[in-house]
Amino acid sequence: MVKNYILWMIVALLAAACTPGSLPRPWQTGSVVLTQVPDYGAGAARELVQSHGGALNDEIVQNYLEQLVGQLAVFDGYHGQPWTVQVVNDSACELLSVPGDFLLVYRGFLNAVTSESELAAILGHEMAHLRLGHLAQSALDLGVFDHPGRVLGDRAEDAIRSQQLADFVAQQHYSIAQEKQASEFWRNQVGVDGEADALTASLATSGWILRHPNGVDVVLPVLSIHPPVETVTFNDMKSALDAMAAGYAVFDQGVAEERQDHLPQAIALYLQAATQAPEQSQIVTGLGLAYLKAGELNSARHHLQRAVQLDGDYYRSRLGLGYIALQQEDLEAAQTHLRYSQALLPTVQGSYLLAELYQRQGDWAQAEPLFQQVVDAAPHSTLGKAARKALKQGGRQ
Repeated sequence: MVKNYILWMIVALLAAACTPGSLPRPWQTGSVVLTQVPDYGAGAARELVQSHGGALNDEIVQNYLEQLVGQLAVFDGYHGQPWTVQVVNDSACELLSVPGDFLLVYRGFLNAVTSESELAAILGHEMAHLRLGHLAQSALDLGVFDHPGRVLGDRAEDAIRSQQLADFVAQQHYSIAQEKQASEFWRNQVGVDGEADALTASLATSGWILRHPNGVDVVLPVLSIHPPVETVTFNDMKSALDAMAAGYAVFDQGVAEERQDHLPQAIALYLQAATQAPEQSQIVTGLGLAYLKAGELNSARHHLQRAVQLDGDYYRSRLGLGYIALQQEDLEAAQTHLRYSQALLPTVQGSYLLAELYQRQGDWAQAEPLFQQVVDAAPHSTLGKAARKALKQGGRQ
């Protein structure tokens, strides 16, 4: 049985609201061709959403963006193909496009835009980059799929490729040539000659603009979007975001306090945030994990269960519930939550907890490779040393 301080280390990592611990990928051989890259887009989009705060739970915001992207997709160059738009619950001013026609629109980006025309133009510009295959071609040119990575060693090759693509998209910048091509493609779609909107100041200094080498010279054609009657409007979307803005501002203060190990202050702020922006799974998850870090398992379980009710597809809430179930010897529930968490986003913490679970069940055949993955990923960490000790004991608790 692993000592309590090891599991406490996992709690601290769970509640830290930071980048998840990563796992090593095996070296992959074999080539990927251009037409295959979009096949990995769904997995890449899922990884980016999970590692950047999960999905934003708001039907109005989601419906509005789906409606707007659907209108843009009718332009001839986009062939009316279905596009997938997901709202990422992160304050960063980001909009990421992922091969496979995925658009990841961040909460901070939506807060920064000031008009439907501006939002539609930037979405159309990103769609142009995807239609022209810029991301896919750059990934191949840079050998993204030929390098070692950080996914579970026993995962299928498509999952490995998806995670490699996610890593690339998160760091990628367009070339000047690509930027000019996308601008020209988009202008041709809307039939605008010369007239353009200027970016707002908040977007001109944003994370989105930093990916585009022309900066504020990115062409944003003036668009006149005419939504169908009785649909969600831009103002509806902005009102929904405004309603939760104060809660997320307080939540961010709580995260800052927690990072300094000021748990009572963090919990108080999280409780305030949950009141100001109710029904938000990220806030409830943060509250539950802070209680877990404070050793209040009942309160932690209550809030994490509520978070899963609001959004069952966020790895941190599942991982926290798996930890609690393991502590309380509810091994069946622990297995359900931990495996679900690892399917959403593989982490060192998740691998260690699953290995601990299988060891307690007497299933060393499943525990051993997971302990080894932890050693490979973080050999000098507390978890890595504990995993190495477990391997030396050969399953003896």
